[in-house]
Amino acid sequence: MFRVMMRRTRYVAIILIVAAVVVFSLWRPPHKNTLTPPADFEANQAKQGRQYTFNSFGGSLNIGNAMDRCSEISIGHNTTITDEGAIAFDVASFLTRFESELEEWQLAMATTVSEQITKDQWSHWERFGGSAVYLNDDVLVMASRVIYSKTGDRRQPQLSLVLVEAMDKAGNSLEEVNGIKYPYLLPVPFTVENDQCAGPEDPRVVKADDKVFVVFNMWSDGQRRMYLMPLSPDSQPVELRLPAAGNDSNRAEKNWTPFYDANHPNTLQFVYRWEHFQVVRCSLGSGECTLVTGSEADLSRPISAMRGGTPLIPVNGGWLGFARAHLLDCGCGWETYRPNLVAIAANNDGGYCLSDVSGYVDFDVAMTSWEGEGNVCDMKAMRPNAMVPTGLDLDGDGHLRLWYSVNDQDVAYLTLDKSFIGQISPQCRSEESHLYCALGESYQRCTDYFFKYGVGEYSEYH
Repeated sequence: MFRVMMRRTRYVAIILIVAAVVVFSLWRPPHKNTLTPPADFEANQAKQGRQYTFNSFGGSLNIGNAMDRCSEISIGHNTTITDEGAIAFDVASFLTRFESELEEWQLAMATTVSEQITKDQWSHWERFGGSAVYLNDDVLVMASRVIYSKTGDRRQPQLSLVLVEAMDKAGNSLEEVNGIKYPYLLPVPFTVENDQCAGPEDPRVVKADDKVFVVFNMWSDGQRRMYLMPLSPDSQPVELRLPAAGNDSNRAEKNWTPFYDANHPNTLQFVYRWEHFQVVRCSLGSGECTLVTGSEADLSRPISAMRGGTPLIPVNGGWLGFARAHLLDCGCGWETYRPNLVAIAANNDGGYCLSDVSGYVDFDVAMTSWEGEGNVCDMKAMRPNAMVPTGLDLDGDGHLRLWYSVNDQDVAYLTLDKSFIGQISPQCRSEESHLYCALGESYQRCTDYFFKYGVGEYSEYH
């Protein structure tokens, strides 16, 4: 009898140990709003005027598929980071100001807005992804994404909104511009259903025909679709519709890269795909899109590692911006996002071509794991959201401001010396080796990063 009891006790102990291991493996540290950079990045963050070098791939030389010749089309760039910072998000002020509007989506929340205000339940909210343009020399308008998660896990939000703000060059908030009161929530109609994220996501702001528009994606009727709407408190969204060959009901549309071509008024252009380069031109009024670059047969291709990032701005006869590489399994890192500088040009057929692409650039920004203080090999995401000249254009001695987010939890910026832009002359090329060279260098830099900081976490790459 004693042996039976001991055996049962042993089995119970084993079960408890296994259960504890499972629970521990699923546990994640609580969400934190502060970033804790690796030690050697802290010194860089504190240094004003620090230098940063990177490579892009372009030029007229055709290297075909010879990836061992990437150095022959590589161009070295140097820039100075003159300023950096972030815009704080006061959750209490946000909830108080928009309490009545937020109550419309109460179904997506675990508690009422008033209860969140009285009990200081701030960890359920996050603001990130600020995209901006200048309305004029003195006023910057920004659209950023605000999410709510019942559990506080920003990877699984139930509610997504777009907050529109106006500010002066110094970053001071403006309450009214041209008769429009700021801030306000973009008036996008949507329905909260179950626990699926509802509302507009990933806003991008762009000027076209001297008007400001916001582009975003959103789940609607079981599909993720792209939308466009004028940036004003009384506007309505217009769905962007691809040609028939691209209307796959099972496809989730997102990451389109907008840019404006003054030669085609009343329209907005989008880089739909960077690999097997495709551009669509969409009506600002109807949302109907036509394919102006690439093959319609490629519209149904899976999206490659190079994804949309910032809107593109006119530079040197072409357009310039930052895409982002989605890198999987480089070093010990299982998922990584980093910006890549890209340039495109107009061709002679009324379409466009990919001109220059850089390897990944992080400007030595402090990076932590998605969970904050976690495994260095966990997901790390630096997403570029807007590239804005400090004036209306890039003439003179102005600078360039890159707006970005780290791990979907801030609206941060870097101010860059724009001298490197003079080295980029957008022109059409007949092959995509420069894109593959850029992705190859991105994977190598990613692997080097995780090898450096992942020592002790994993003994080898996987």
